[in-house]
Amino acid sequence: MSNQNTMIKNLILISLQIFSSICFAQTNFNWTKNLALPFTDVNNISLTGTEVIHLVPHKGKLYAGNSYWAENTDPRRGQIWVKETYNGNWKRDYQMPIKNSRVPSLYSFVFSKDFNANTIPNDTILFAGATYDKGSNINGPAVVYVRDDNSNSWITHNLGFTSHSFAYTQIRSMGFYRDKVTNVYHPLK
Repeated sequence: MSNQNTMIKNLILISLQIFSSICFAQTNFNWTKNLALPFTDVNNISLTGTEVIHLVPHKGKLYAGNSYWAENTDPRRGQIWVKETYNGNWKRDYQMPIKNSRVPSLYSFVFSKDFNANTIPNDTILFAGATYDKGSNINGPAVVYVRDDNSNSWITHNLGFTSHSFAYTQIRSMGFYRDKVTNVYHPLK
């Protein structure tokens, strides 16, 4: 019986591999250029940068975080862009302060419970981590920006300062943890 089960599993796997190969071989991806930098948005603001790091859907819009990672000219200020409709153009949603050269993380989180595991009305919040170019062996802030969708603004949250030898401090990832025993949500630190 064991050999027969193994044979059946192998046949299923082979069938899935063949099916996947046929499906992807017949898939025709149509890519179109959506943005060429530098670009001037509808508010006559220049969108710039050397790379787009994140594309994140949030409340029916598409957000992008950029970077000046390989750029040597100043000001190297990261930007967050928004595309409000499929056919619309990109526009700048937030200009990071000086020394914040990139958006290394951009996440849209849904909150349904508070820190005490009490149910709250669902709210989706957009968070952006920043790279702060601080210089070697100098204290620098670890900064997260939070989008206030009601006022269409971004709120700065300084999480603390670092004194490591790297020339920059950055928030590359974010997340939350739910304790399975107490059902309480905790921010990851």
